Amino acid sequence: MDMKRIVLLVLSLIIPPVFAKNPIVTLESCIDGDTAKFILDEQEIKVRFLAINAPEIEHEEIQAEYKGEESKEYVCNLLTNATEIVLEYDNNSDITDKYGRVLAWIWVDGKLLQDLVVEEGLAKVDYIYDEYLYVPYLCQKEKRAYNDKKGIWEKNKKLGYCNKIEDNNYTLENLKKDLIDNIDISSKSINYIIIGIILFLIIITILTLLIIKRN
Repeated sequence: MDMKRIVLLVLSLIIPPVFAKNPIVTLESCIDGDTAKFILDEQEIKVRFLAINAPEIEHEEIQAEYKGEESKEYVCNLLTNATEIVLEYDNNSDITDKYGRVLAWIWVDGKLLQDLVVEEGLAKVDYIYDEYLYVPYLCQKEKRAYNDKKGIWEKNKKLGYCNKIEDNNYTLENLKKDLIDNIDISSKSINYIIIGIILFLIIITILTLLIIKRN
């Protein structure tokens, strides 16, 4: 096995899921503007869309919030009519929340669902506990929706998390490129570690053979 394959093998074992192949899922049911159920490997999983919070729809003892039904309808249409739905896990996020829901970015036919919903003013950037990959970009979209008074921002709500994020002409492509560059740096570091381990094992093997030969 050459060094490149060894590095890839080690990366696949120790690098978090965001670097792994993103799973393709099928829609089981749409719940609201930030939650849905999907089928992954023949199992049903409940997914909470990472980094956004959509207005509530009426259920149990919860009253419907402004634009809640519109948000649900918009998201459900996207998911129902999608040809391909892909989950992307974020390296800086837990895989699941305290309710056992999977936390992920949702790609619908190559477009980031969170981006589309925030752009329409039907969800806000929220529940940010670390530096999630696409949040700076989403905040730019949220501020535009806020300034245009789209969706939930018609009610003159104040910006939350995004109020402290400075615009820097972020794009999904640039953020993804930064992630890949970081992976390259990590790969080089791991490469050196693996070389050191292999050299150590070679030395141990040689010493062991010498001891056996003497005996």
